[in-house]
Amino acid sequence: MLNFDLIIDQKIVANLTIFKKEKKTLAKMKRSKYIITLPRINEDIAYLSRVIVGDGNIYLCQRKEIKYPRTKIKIFNNSKKYLELLNKKFDKNFKITGKITKKKDKNCYILTINNKIIWLYFVKFIELPKNKKDLKVPKSFLKKNLFKQFLAGIFNTDGYF
Repeated sequence: MLNFDLIIDQKIVANLTIFKKEKKTLAKMKRSKYIITLPRINEDIAYLSRVIVGDGNIYLCQRKEIKYPRTKIKIFNNSKKYLELLNKKFDKNFKITGKITKKKDKNCYILTINNKIIWLYFVKFIELPKNKKDLKVPKSFLKKNLFKQFLAGIFNTDGYF
């Protein structure tokens, strides 16, 4: 039996090209004009990772009649300013921003990142789970300063006084 997620992941990875230029790691998808900077793991990435898992989701879905899957990262929050701050972190690290929209009939905003390279970065490199039940601290965040930011993301999304 074939695993749908594995097949889709292989399709995405097969269309990815990673290269170095002026000491930066860059990535480009086969049918895209955009070149994305792949950051080294830092405090912003640790924080964003936990926020994605805490107040958001990271998923892919098969589109009707189109052979390439859609990848999305969504973060939900009732503060538009907070999502703007997160968007600045994405821009600082990946040189790409998402779209902030208001959820209909609710006091909630959504930051959406539609980029396969960023999706691959968080799923394959950082090893964020697609399912929240499988969450564990990624090995790359076990350094003290990164772990603190990962915990800050947990507190900001799921903690309270």
